[in-house]
Amino acid sequence: MRKTYIFTPILVFIFFILISFTIFNSSILTKNPFTAEFNLFFPYFAQIDSKDNIYIVDNRLRRLIKTDTNGKILWIINGGKREKDSFYEIWGLEVDSHDRIYVYNFVKNLDDGTVEKEEIKRYTPDGKFDKNIVEYLYKKENNTNKDLFYDGKIVALTLKKDFLYYLTKEDDKNILIRKDIDKTNEEKIFTTQTLEAINIAMISQQEMAFTKKDGKIYKVNKNGDISTIEILTNSNENIYPYGLDCDSKNNLFYCDLIDNGIYRLNGNDRQIIISSLRLKDKLKNNVLFKNFKITNDKAIFVNETNNNIIITDLSGNIKTLLNKLHFGLNLIVFNYLVWICLILSIIIFIFLIIIVYFKILNKRLSIILKQLLVFIPLLILSIFFIFNKIYSDFYAKYEKEIFYKIAMLSQLGSKIIDGDKVELVNSPSSYLSDNYNFLQSKMSEIINENKDEWNSQLYCIIYRYHEGMFYITVDLMGFYGVMFPYIYADKIHKKSFFEEKTEFGIQKDYEGDWMVSTSPIKNSNGEVVGVFEVGLNYYIKKELNSIFFKNILQGTMFTLGGYLSIFLIFAFILLFSLKNLRDAVEKFSNGNMSVIIKVRSNDEIGDLGKGFNIMSNQIKDYINKITDINKAQSRFVPQEFLTFLEKDSITSMNLGDQIQKKMTILFSDIRSFTTLSEMMTPKENFDFLNSYLRRVGPIIRKNNGFIDKYIGDGIMALFPQSCENALISSIEMQKEVSLYNTHRKKANFNPISIGIGLHYGNLMLGIIGEEERIEGTVISDAVNLTARLEGLTKKYDCQIIVSEDILKNIADNSKYNFRFVDMVKVKGKKNSINIFEIFDGNPQNLFELKLETKHNFETALVMYHSKHFTESKELFLKVLNTNPLDVLSKIYINRINFLLKNGVPENWNGVEQLDEK
Repeated sequence: MRKTYIFTPILVFIFFILISFTIFNSSILTKNPFTAEFNLFFPYFAQIDSKDNIYIVDNRLRRLIKTDTNGKILWIINGGKREKDSFYEIWGLEVDSHDRIYVYNFVKNLDDGTVEKEEIKRYTPDGKFDKNIVEYLYKKENNTNKDLFYDGKIVALTLKKDFLYYLTKEDDKNILIRKDIDKTNEEKIFTTQTLEAINIAMISQQEMAFTKKDGKIYKVNKNGDISTIEILTNSNENIYPYGLDCDSKNNLFYCDLIDNGIYRLNGNDRQIIISSLRLKDKLKNNVLFKNFKITNDKAIFVNETNNNIIITDLSGNIKTLLNKLHFGLNLIVFNYLVWICLILSIIIFIFLIIIVYFKILNKRLSIILKQLLVFIPLLILSIFFIFNKIYSDFYAKYEKEIFYKIAMLSQLGSKIIDGDKVELVNSPSSYLSDNYNFLQSKMSEIINENKDEWNSQLYCIIYRYHEGMFYITVDLMGFYGVMFPYIYADKIHKKSFFEEKTEFGIQKDYEGDWMVSTSPIKNSNGEVVGVFEVGLNYYIKKELNSIFFKNILQGTMFTLGGYLSIFLIFAFILLFSLKNLRDAVEKFSNGNMSVIIKVRSNDEIGDLGKGFNIMSNQIKDYINKITDINKAQSRFVPQEFLTFLEKDSITSMNLGDQIQKKMTILFSDIRSFTTLSEMMTPKENFDFLNSYLRRVGPIIRKNNGFIDKYIGDGIMALFPQSCENALISSIEMQKEVSLYNTHRKKANFNPISIGIGLHYGNLMLGIIGEEERIEGTVISDAVNLTARLEGLTKKYDCQIIVSEDILKNIADNSKYNFRFVDMVKVKGKKNSINIFEIFDGNPQNLFELKLETKHNFETALVMYHSKHFTESKELFLKVLNTNPLDVLSKIYINRINFLLKNGVPENWNGVEQLDEK
């Protein structure tokens, strides 16, 4: 008891350490611990460093991954956190010449989703937090600028020659700030009017280019003077410059959202560098990207259509394409470690339950404590289950009501939106036009300008459909501009546009999950020209769940307090009545099985006393019976022998019981196991054997066989029904070993091979031993022969060797692929036997080669046994020319060479005499 009390707290401590480690590193866990693949989830930004390592932001902007050019993951940083050394959401990514990473961290308020903090954080090349370069904190009560709480201060950032440039907004002005990344000082380059910039790029240390939502590119000099970069295009061609960057020679590049290409500007002329059409032809799928970076004369961008990363040179040639990532050896090992910790924590938790319910409760403790240990967890679970059931039903209805209300808004709002004006907002230049502003004002009216508590979280968006894709045309905050491609449009958008229905559901994109409803927008001719969406951030559900769990905890504690008070009163009354019963139980537990309780009360306690007296008598009888069973079980005999020996139970089996029966015997053995085992520890040896046996054992049972015994790494199995069962089992075992080797290869273990021998014959099954120890066994000459056949698989390099009796006892052996191996006379036998190779279980390439050469091989054998050795050798050489791995052909060629050199013995009959066992 004392050991249990000491050991239990230690286990509890270990459990919390393991489960904490598992939860903290749960993001590294793969769904399948045996795979190294890692799928990207909504990737958005990508960047490369001086060593061509790749940095990827995905998982709704809440994860930063570093990989090499082959997609091997070097490290992962998970965001969504508010600690100083962590990030919440990454809205900008840069890498300096020292390969240090700069992330623009945007932290949202949990109450209403507005900005709480903005930071530019720096991480070391190995993913360790370095320091905050820039930090802005916001409190509503100290600022009346509403826009600041949605967009923050930082507009955009970029790196150039190890200077960090970031554009901020102050009231109605923009300020460009330059910060030396290795020093604390910073300077203002210029102050100018509000630019409404999307992305920026530094042409020089004093001149900045930026893109706007009106489809133009602008320049700002150190005096704050703004000028437009005129881009020569076809007169009817719309452009929407979005992503922007400069190369090492200060050439300006931009990404166009309309034709989805990257251009280089030379004055007013533009030159296509990367064409989405060209990439589509090469990748055989659609390509869509919005952000790109130019580094080391390479362009890197995220193809949002297929969640892959593409790196090209500045001529548009693909250099790297990452469709999937994979873990390196260090992360694979770490992944296994996390899985092991998870499994160990589960085992320890189960063990703790066993300790509490089967160790502590079996000790002499107060019945009150025991009942508390049993009923309180059940009570908590029942209360939680009931509350959760009520809440789930309530929330499902509540969520449905929210969808209905949003659907009503989208349905009514789509009637208010002027479809004719939607048609006129058809290019980036339409941004902030009269029609755009009119539509935006109508959207604001529909949700009452977010003035009320019940509509403060709603947003509106108008989509247009163009050439197979939905584009954002107008949004309430003007965040996207006009003709912004939205690849995440779901079936609800398509139903609204093509089927003119009002739909609702959960919409997922790179920013998060949204409760949305969509309705068709029609023009004055009744034609659908767009889709109107009203939505709500789905984080409301998380808030409701948080409130629910808080309330359920309070309710549970209050209920438990009342329950325990009442329980303790009745428990003490019950304890007094049970004193006599407890004393009797104590005597009974000390070995006094003749104890009898005197029943004086005519109630449940009296019934319990009568039951105890009956139970004590039954226990005595039961103990005697168990004693007999234990004695019988100590002479363990395999269960299968009961059936063959026609015995009802183990207790009825006797020494010398036996039966003669014809069966198929299977022997299998792992080749070179001694060499393999010498490279492993004893534990690893047992783990390996158990892993192998777990795979092949079920195959034997599935095919109506049973395992008679394990002989080290070997198996002896019997098939009482048919030879074909054994043959099928052998083939499937070889295929399972091939599959097993695939997994071993991934885990960097050496492959294994097994040899299998099959023979059909008479055998004796029976019980041998002596009175105190008996064992079921098989005695037969056929068993010894089968073992020899298995040994011949090494000599002839065959996976499966069977005797001729096996093939004779299969009704249709043409279903299997086999070839004659040899006529052999094993040591101790007078007669020779014909043996055959079954090669259905061979690897596919070897199987096809043996099938292709089978005719020449069998013809060569006929020639050999007819003593036409020269012709036979030529055919064997043809077989080897086609299949150089055919060891059998080499064996026969060596025999022929010997016979041709030394002459044919007088009584030669082609039988191979085997002197080894």
